[in-house]
Amino acid sequence: MEHHGTGADSVILDASAKPMDGIRTCRENEDMTPACKVVMLMPHGDLGMQAKAVEAGAHGVVLESSTSDELIGTIEFTRHGRSLFPGVPIVQDISRGQLTPRECDVLRYIVCAELTSTEIANELFLSIHAVEQPRKNIMTKLGLNNTVGLTKWAILNGICSLDDGREQAH
Repeated sequence: MEHHGTGADSVILDASAKPMDGIRTCRENEDMTPACKVVMLMPHGDLGMQAKAVEAGAHGVVLESSTSDELIGTIEFTRHGRSLFPGVPIVQDISRGQLTPRECDVLRYIVCAELTSTEIANELFLSIHAVEQPRKNIMTKLGLNNTVGLTKWAILNGICSLDDGREQAH
């Protein structure tokens, strides 16, 4: 997507569009004016997909099955500086900078792929310290005490599901 400085205050991106989905478009076009709010159109309410939209910078989600009034309402809601992610009570913790992209990566590797800090460091070609610090930051930012709490939080917020395996974080 090429931004031409149109002064738009909202943009709707289709999460399932081909060849480049809205989540990827949003992630690759972070230079959109901060005043422009991104609403992601999704085929269903998959919490994991909503979490990915948040990480990419979306301000809200609307389902393809939504009415035009719901679409307009979501756009208006996000235009006023609020985030709207249906059915996701805490997913906003990932958004707006509470967790950095590195922390989001580490979170997925810990919970979804069940990797240790050493394994994550090897996977991401980082030092162990470069994994341990984001891990500590995640726990502090989310107010959690241990990996069990982190896992529970990630499942409840759609970061991963009980069906996810080691290959899912890749």
